[in-house]
Amino acid sequence: IEQDSYWKPPAVEDVRDIEMPAAVHELEGLLDRSAALALRSDVPVGIFLSAGIDSSLVARAAARAGTVAHAFSLGFTEQTHNEVPGAKQTAAQLGIPITEVTLTASALERFVDLVAHADDPLADSSALAVWTLAAEAAKHVKVVLSGDGGDELFGGYLTYPATLWHASVTSKLPGVITRAVAAASESIPTGSGKVTASYKVMRYLRAVAYPPGEAHFSWNGTWLPERAALLVHEGPARQAALDALRFMADRHHLRGRITLGHLQRADLADYLVNDILVKSDRMSMAHGLEVRAPFLDADVAEFALRLPAHLKAGRVGHGKRILRALAEKTYGVNLSRAK
Repeated sequence: IEQDSYWKPPAVEDVRDIEMPAAVHELEGLLDRSAALALRSDVPVGIFLSAGIDSSLVARAAARAGTVAHAFSLGFTEQTHNEVPGAKQTAAQLGIPITEVTLTASALERFVDLVAHADDPLADSSALAVWTLAAEAAKHVKVVLSGDGGDELFGGYLTYPATLWHASVTSKLPGVITRAVAAASESIPTGSGKVTASYKVMRYLRAVAYPPGEAHFSWNGTWLPERAALLVHEGPARQAALDALRFMADRHHLRGRITLGHLQRADLADYLVNDILVKSDRMSMAHGLEVRAPFLDADVAEFALRLPAHLKAGRVGHGKRILRALAEKTYGVNLSRAK
């Protein structure tokens, strides 16, 4: 028996010399081709559509390449969290019929079923959202497209500027200061809005006492290792919780000088395949629905990873810079603050 990977990311040092206009043009062609491949099916194909850049670009590429039968967008009664109006605007522009699915507390009635279909422990709060959206989509189509992979490949996560800033600035502060700041972070009021500025500050400051490579894996986590360890019995399980961030940083060689490329490859190897895609696949297949992600075409992925970092993200400003440039070219509006 031989075991191998069908594709490996290019080396971190393998970076192209290309500027934004040429890169946008090339990406447009690659995404159109990938969307056309994803539309190959004996049945109608739909799309999970939000107000974000990723799914909007996939929808546009798919509409150019063929026919998207239906769009499905998840909404909330709280308008501060609701992206359906933006999704409806995109769907209308592309001529795609759209169905709104509202997530309410009643979805928790199926939580035990969700856990059973997850099969493995899956601590991703949006699993309930994907489950609910897939349940409705499966009534109309058997295949949908998604924007999965856009954040990892094009530097969209807030964790990237956070880690790069930590590596270059706050990690160089004396330990006594970073520990004091981390302890004080718990007193910061975060409010109830969607990812408020105070919430981001609190999440950043609470991990500043960790080395950058370890802090990177804490930004998205609910509990820091010391808190997580209190949830399990003493012994190997508790020690594993305490060592989790250190294990992850060592596993992905996030020591010493850390670049955006290092962080992207770490997330591609762990967060994407062990969380995002597991969630997407199992929550959808629970309803007999197949999800296809055009961004994860090997040619698109290799193109993205070989781009210069300044075309994707940095310590300041928004990430996914090249996707924003393509979106502005495509839709003719400024999307500098879009997801």
